[in-house]
Amino acid sequence: MHRFIIVGGGAGGLELTTRLGDRFGITDSKTTPRAQVTLVDRNPTHIWKPLLHEVAAGSMDPFTQELEYAAQALWHGFEFQQGELTALDRANKRITIGALRDEEAGEILRERKLEYDTLVIAIGSTTHYFGVEGVQENAIALDTVGQAELFRKRLIAACM
Repeated sequence: MHRFIIVGGGAGGLELTTRLGDRFGITDSKTTPRAQVTLVDRNPTHIWKPLLHEVAAGSMDPFTQELEYAAQALWHGFEFQQGELTALDRANKRITIGALRDEEAGEILRERKLEYDTLVIAIGSTTHYFGVEGVQENAIALDTVGQAELFRKRLIAACM
């Protein structure tokens, strides 16, 4: 059975994984999968990045727009593995996903190694500062929900 691994659950990675899962994965209890499709992401949920400015402005609750990768996997016949890509062994067609840790419980999932036949790296992008001195140290990027919420908190504090 062919093994697809997509690393990165942003707009591109999630769309590709969903389509592959619909086409090749398990869609009901009677279907035999034609391929194993796995999405790897360090976060448990996806939020469409162009909405982060609304989170930063306080006009949108991010939790109402988040999509749980595990639920999407169930609905579309793929597997979700939460964790960060820590190593790539191209010669043996294997990736390593780092351990998943919780502040209270400690290690939730151990480091895992997954083998693949087809690997897609769809980790997206982050804010580029174009070498402008001082920008990275003094600006808040809007790449994550956490950054958007930090911006909103600082904006409210500045207005008060």
